[in-house]
Amino acid sequence: YEAAVAGVPETQDLFMSGQLVEAREKAYQTLADMSDLLQRLRERQRWIEILKRDINQYLREAEELDAHVRAPMQFQRANGLYLEGIEAYQRYQLFESEELLGKAREEALALIQLARSSGEEQKKKAEALMRDVMKELEEASELTVVTDDGTLIRPEEWSGEEVIEEVEE
Repeated sequence: YEAAVAGVPETQDLFMSGQLVEAREKAYQTLADMSDLLQRLRERQRWIEILKRDINQYLREAEELDAHVRAPMQFQRANGLYLEGIEAYQRYQLFESEELLGKAREEALALIQLARSSGEEQKKKAEALMRDVMKELEEASELTVVTDDGTLIRPEEWSGEEVIEEVEE
């Protein structure tokens, strides 16, 4: 900012000393510098808005994947970085805000990947457990059972079709 507006007093000095051509050139250069500064500032603000939007989406998705339960420390870190970035933005600290929001974005993405992978692992474990239980049930269905009153029950074929028909009706 200081470099962009530094040309204003120089332009005034040139004008007051009668160097009108030089003053005009310096004024145009100062105006171009200010315009360039404004453009860079707008680009930075736009980028920060994109970061904020992305982080919000990522944190929402992470929450839907129960990341706040599966990885609470990482979730807190991502959320904390996001809030620090927002605070820096509200204090007009664009460079600090951009850095913090960039870190928050990376943390949120890593959190989603962690939540997805742990969700897949849990699903695989549940499927393996279900297969083990089904195998044990199948093995148990082939055993002969003696009831409390001494009645012997021998294993017999069962397809489950009767139960399915009852349920369908």
